[in-house]
Amino acid sequence: VVDLLVYEPQQKARISVFDKDRFSQDDLLGNAKSILLEPYLKAKEPLDFVLPLQHQGKEAGTLTISCRWFELSSQAPRSFPRAVTKGPSQLLLVVKLNGICDLPQSYKPPFQVKITCHDHHMQSNKSSPPGQIRPVADEVADIARRLQRANHSLEDISEITGLEPQAVKLAVAQDCSESFAKAREESLKEMSATHPKFQQILYKLLPWTTPVSQADVILTLVDRADKPISNPIAKKLSAAV
Repeated sequence: VVDLLVYEPQQKARISVFDKDRFSQDDLLGNAKSILLEPYLKAKEPLDFVLPLQHQGKEAGTLTISCRWFELSSQAPRSFPRAVTKGPSQLLLVVKLNGICDLPQSYKPPFQVKITCHDHHMQSNKSSPPGQIRPVADEVADIARRLQRANHSLEDISEITGLEPQAVKLAVAQDCSESFAKAREESLKEMSATHPKFQQILYKLLPWTTPVSQADVILTLVDRADKPISNPIAKKLSAAV
């Protein structure tokens, strides 16, 4: 049983059929391409249909499959028969990752977040710097430079102006385009470690079995060497359902 997430009626699917070889690479037997899913979205009961297969521009037999459309619901099921829990899935886990703040500068980006629920796994894309760095208002930058010339510390200037320390460095340098470009490059490099951004949503279809319903959703942050750099965060799946 294979589950497919459908985001819009015009979405299309492709099915490839391979043989199973024990001692060599599996061979492609045929493809069913550009299968429009819309005709099958209204089927309340299992629907059987036959797909013609093509391979290297020639007919390659047919594939018979059975499909059924399931609507998402906000109501968690209390139980399912054992046969049903083998598929299709009954639960869609959605994890939204925005970004992380104030990591030690010694950590090595880019980072990834690995997510585990019972024996089901997924992971994020690699992190990126927090976004565009723009100059601050000229008046604020002028105040920052005056405070620096008066030998105020970076922390003092940050507290007085209300700017983040990184923004103070940029404000002091922005009266010179070359200095500002260098400061901006250094700031992006530092903030890619201390304030990485993900800005993505991850989806995972899960069976609503007893082990899954009682499991924790575990998030682990790893660095570019795939090494965990923090203690995992664990939340009960039942708390989000």
